[in-house]
Amino acid sequence: MIDAGMYLLEVSICLLVLYIPYLVLFRKNTFFGANRLYLLLTLIISFVIPTLEISQSTIIHSIVVDSTPETSLSHYYDEFNSIEAINQEINYPLILSWVYLVGVLLFAIRLGFSVVSILKIKRGADVEKIDRISILRVDSPEPFSFFNLIFLPKTDINPLIIQHEKIHIKQFHWIDLVLVEIAAIILWFNPIIILLKRSLKLQHEYLADEQTIKENIQPEDYLECMLKEIQRTHYYGPISNFYYQSIKNRIVMITKKRTPVPFSVLYMILIPIICILSFAFSKRPLDTSISPDGSTGVTEISIPAIAPVDLSKTKVTSGYGMRMHPTLGVPRLHTGIDFESPGGEIVKSTDDGIVVENTFDSYRGQFVLIKHGDVFSTSYSHLQSATVKEGDNIQKGQTIGYVGNTGLSKGFHLHYEVLMNGKAVDPKDYLPKLD
Repeated sequence: MIDAGMYLLEVSICLLVLYIPYLVLFRKNTFFGANRLYLLLTLIISFVIPTLEISQSTIIHSIVVDSTPETSLSHYYDEFNSIEAINQEINYPLILSWVYLVGVLLFAIRLGFSVVSILKIKRGADVEKIDRISILRVDSPEPFSFFNLIFLPKTDINPLIIQHEKIHIKQFHWIDLVLVEIAAIILWFNPIIILLKRSLKLQHEYLADEQTIKENIQPEDYLECMLKEIQRTHYYGPISNFYYQSIKNRIVMITKKRTPVPFSVLYMILIPIICILSFAFSKRPLDTSISPDGSTGVTEISIPAIAPVDLSKTKVTSGYGMRMHPTLGVPRLHTGIDFESPGGEIVKSTDDGIVVENTFDSYRGQFVLIKHGDVFSTSYSHLQSATVKEGDNIQKGQTIGYVGNTGLSKGFHLHYEVLMNGKAVDPKDYLPKLD
């Protein structure tokens, strides 16, 4: 399961890294179609890379028990030693989650209002069809296109403007705008998405200008049309305006000398950037492999992959995620899965490993921590008793204790956690399918 906050952060970093080459290398060239594609790929790739899984194999190594505090997970629970401190603690992740969701809601409402306002303009319009494109004469001071609709003032309008807007529709620029508007809602906190949206709209205008002039139009006539009727746009949303705010840049591009074709090789920079970002942010499920001498044992890449209890005798009462703590009555991230089970039921290790902690405290009760190589660890809390001791080598499926009701608990159950590189992750992703 992807952590939403970390995912959004990684998407934002990818977006920044991919957008910088556009600003530095491509923004002022005349490869408008390639720039449009680059910006769209920047948007899509940024959302995809953090979701990728790339397999890798490593050599088997023996586990070395580290008795330093770094191998202990007791620091995860130090805050629970004082219930009063817990109640006074500010839950920053929950606050940030609500702030983010409120932002998403507000930006979604904003986009919704912009679309509604455009649809209101459509009412009572005079409609004519040209090449399957609907042209609407409305009470609007300026022309723009929206999906397959062209909105024009009821006053006389230069035919070059109509041709310009038809190209927006024929080249499906509205699809780009819908995608970037959705991304802008999801990443409302990230200013890079605003810059990317402006850049994409500008490339659309360059493309429409270029294609209009190619259709036996004199550049001088087209420039005169732009300068004669220029005004600032008033509409927000997934639309293409003829009078876009960067019209000065459009005039420069129309009169600019074409960028040499060999310059296009610079777009290949996207390949190493994608590789670097994929290596940095993609999830890498770890595989097992055999050491050079053919020996077997616990590996750095061992993955806990079985249920810690007999699922036919248990039921999941609480999964991984935010919840109201049943005893403390405060919102808290539940970092594992609770299996309700009769007292005394067998608890087993979910993979080969070594016991690095077997202790009792007031919050976790009887608690066992097992390290499975250099990446994964698992923890088992509220045990009635443990059958292993620190330093024991454990096999997958071996009994390590029995379900209990010790510590801060309201009934017989096992609190099971999976930790990847010291961070709690959703155990459901490493278990047989749970109902």
